[in-house]
Amino acid sequence: MSTTLCRSVEDYRPIIKQLLPKLQPNTIVFLNGEIGAGKTTFVKLIGEEMGIKDPISSPTFNIIKVYDQKICHVDGYRLNHDFVELEEYLDQGYLIFIEWSECLDLFLTPDIIINFKYHEEGRIIEIKEGE
Repeated sequence: MSTTLCRSVEDYRPIIKQLLPKLQPNTIVFLNGEIGAGKTTFVKLIGEEMGIKDPISSPTFNIIKVYDQKICHVDGYRLNHDFVELEEYLDQGYLIFIEWSECLDLFLTPDIIINFKYHEEGRIIEIKEGE
């Protein structure tokens, strides 16, 4: 597990560079944190590093957004333990990021869990291997 204080969004970039080798196709990443904590921004920056040209935005209203057949970005915030089918994205080798996973009925185990916490100087990002 690693924990880093990020005072700005630019502080995310070194974390992402270290994380990228672990973000292979079929990797499932849970992103935990309050609204506005930086989850979607983190995914956006990962997409930039992966060469994705389309702008990555929050999937809150769409529930699922896909980018360049590489990233599947899921948001369960508006759901109440609904089942979301993700197997087709796993079958196609997508890297799957799931925000608000606790609001979904998922039968998936995360490979990586990233926690975003507010801090008086910015955000604390904690990364750990899945359970």
